[in-house]
Amino acid sequence: MVTHAQLEKSEDIKKYFPVLSQAAADIGSPQIRNRGTIGGNIVNASPAGDLLAPLMAYDAQFKLFSTQGEVIVPAEEFFIGPKKTILEPAQLLTRIILPMPFEKTFGCWIKIGKRKALIIATITLALVVEMAKDNKTVKEVRSCLGSVAPTPIEIKEIRRKMVGKDFNQLDFNQLGQIVEDKISPIDDIRGTREYRKDVAKNIMINALEEITSARRSHK
Repeated sequence: MVTHAQLEKSEDIKKYFPVLSQAAADIGSPQIRNRGTIGGNIVNASPAGDLLAPLMAYDAQFKLFSTQGEVIVPAEEFFIGPKKTILEPAQLLTRIILPMPFEKTFGCWIKIGKRKALIIATITLALVVEMAKDNKTVKEVRSCLGSVAPTPIEIKEIRRKMVGKDFNQLDFNQLGQIVEDKISPIDDIRGTREYRKDVAKNIMINALEEITSARRSHK
């Protein structure tokens, strides 16, 4: 029942899960952010739901409750189609579980739409990169996108290309191309398939550049 406004303003969320805070700030209007909740955004399960890619990027789990008991499922297994989830009619989403990120974890949130407010996303990207103690070697990475497939998705090929590598020696253009190649967007009123694929590559490159800047300023 936590509202988008509470997520946006929470000092703990800003500190430990900044991508989630930034995504909440981009939702709808002040009225919507004050009334809408993270639980509603999740169970609505729109492929364009702003909080879904960030939750997947932070490796969230959802606790589902019914008279039969409780189950905990990873966010990436919860969404099965446009506005479709594994939630049974007798189940309630009661808790969102977020593992605490390690110290050298950096994130970037990018939302593309036709205007600056009250928009349904044309495409979103939540990139979370965990660095090793040397702040050079990539320890873990999750690159998750919305509005590019029937559900929010993680580009797992990015993880294979980045984990264990020196961040400074990564080919950002190649990584952006992987994102473009791996998504399967549709044509709709908010953008064509070709536009979304082109933008996906560019925002991945931009996100990696933002991570670079954040790493350099991190003491």
